[in-house]
This record gives sequence, structure tokens and C-alpha cells, in this order.
Amino acid sequence: ADMDYDQEDAYAVLAKELNKLSVAERESIFAEIHGVQEISEESPELIASGLLELEKEINLVKHKPAYLMALAQSKDYVQSSQLRLRFLRAHRYDIKGAASAFVRFFDVKLEIFGADSLGREITLSEDFDDDDMALFRRGVYQILPGSDNSGRTIISSWPTVLHANCSSMKSKMKVVFYGLWVASESEQSQKCGLVGLSFSVGVNSGWDRRPLFRQASYIMSVMPMRLNSFHYC
Repeated sequence: ADMDYDQEDAYAVLAKELNKLSVAERESIFAEIHGVQEISEESPELIASGLLELEKEINLVKHKPAYLMALAQSKDYVQSSQLRLRFLRAHRYDIKGAASAFVRFFDVKLEIFGADSLGREITLSEDFDDDDMALFRRGVYQILPGSDNSGRTIISSWPTVLHANCSSMKSKMKVVFYGLWVASESEQSQKCGLVGLSFSVGVNSGWDRRPLFRQASYIMSVMPMRLNSFHYC
């Protein structure tokens, strides 16, 4: 595939998409990128109402085989308020968005880790073999100490490590999934979001990053996390 992308073309696509948004939508996006957006107060009433509406919306999803498998394994895990709150917060209480991500989360979990993992948390001891752990220990994903001025968790990724390593795509997907899951664990991350840093120094310009980026984006789309901004170095 041709990897010679024109920077001006990229800016043109970005401008075209931004022009489709209203002024209020653009301002909201820029505020979120720069960490100056307002975080709504989360009252007990909002939580209770959100969880109730989320359950109703999940029940309306017709095709959810992995979700039902997980539910059969452990209702306590799947119906946990703590787990479901992660998705509500990540989607700012957009019930439809949270329900869709929650159901698809189990689809992705099944694909990457298998059926035995559906009704429980993913752990390194149970779900990572020696090859997975070797890749994980290389520090592909790292949660940086502290946070930015807006209280957002900072997660760094090193695609050069993934590229240089001969691990399978399945191992890479496991590491991506686990790293993003851990990064979104804290309540602060769920409410304030995350900032991503990708260091690609030394990457061979001939390397087609798209398969890896597609898989990472696929996993990110179902994670209970809100990536406010992404810095590519």
C-alpha cells in the first residue's frame, strides 16, 4: 500500500469534518482537548437513574451472545454497578452509547481472551502466557505518574516496541486491551478522561502501521474510557 500521505490532504479532511459541526459542538470538542470542559456533578440520583436506564437499553439490544454468555457465568460481575458506571461516565451518561459499548465490550473480550474470561476481570496470571508477558514487560503501554493540569490520566504507547517485537497480533491485542482497561480504572480517569501520547521515534517509514492501529482503535471503541486528546510524536 502507498504510505506517502500528504499532510495538506490530512488537514483538508479534518477541516471538512469540523465544518460539519455546529459552533457549540466545535467549542465543546476544543474545550475537551485542552482540558477546560466542565465536568458535571454526579449525584446519587443521577447514578441510580443512569444505571436503571442503562439496564433497559441493554435489554433492547437484540444480538448480544457474548454478553449473555458472560451473564450466565456471573451475574454479579456483569450487573455490577461499579462496572456499568465506568461505561456511563465514559459516555457522559449517553445511555445508548454506553449500552452499545458495554455489549460490544464482551464481544471484543471473547475474541481476544476466550469464553472463560467473560464473567470476570482479566488478570495477567490467568490470561497471559509467556509470550504475552514478554511483550507486556517491554512497556508497550505505560500509565505515567500523576496527571495533567486538568486531572486527566496520561497513558503513553510505544508502537515501535510492538513493531520490533515478533509477537503475534493476538498478544498485541491482549496488551492493548489490558493497558487501556487498567488506565480507565480510577474514578478520576472515568470522569476526566485520558490523554494519550504515542512515541514513534525510529519507526521505519515503510512500516504499514494501519493493521495495528485498526486493531487498537477497535479495542478502544468498546473501552469505558474517554480519550480527550492524543499527541503523536
